Amino acid sequence: NISLKRFREPKHERRPWRIWFLDTSKQAIGMLFIHFANVYLSDLTEEDPCSLYLINFLLDASLGMLVIYAGVRVVSAIVEWKQWDSLRFGEYGKTTVKTHVDHWRAGFALCKTKLSATKFLISCNPWKPFSALSCGV
Repeated sequence: NISLKRFREPKHERRPWRIWFLDTSKQAIGMLFIHFANVYLSDLTEEDPCSLYLINFLLDASLGMLVIYAGVRVVSAIVEWKQWDSLRFGEYGKTTVKTHVDHWRAGFALCKTKLSATKFLISCNPWKPFSALSCGV
């Protein structure tokens, strides 16, 4: 559980509650997005939807994580190069709520874009017999 992890961190390294909530809410919304995408994709064929959901889940948890990791590295390099402060991962600017929310929105848009691109790539995988779809069609 993510809240347990927070309490196990040393107090001097813990993020404030608001920042912790903003980070974890992006993760939770992202997980819901992927879940509903997998449910939708699994139901588009005549195959067993449960098996297809499991395959999609496993692909997301393995290849999807590699794609997201590569995406985070590329985006982080671009953000540092262009000095786009509002897109730095885990940073929410000054201490005002409005600034935090503005940075969260920018980060969430980036997160959803990464997840959508990853889901599209996973659904277009080269091992078509195991895929729920062929390139989202």
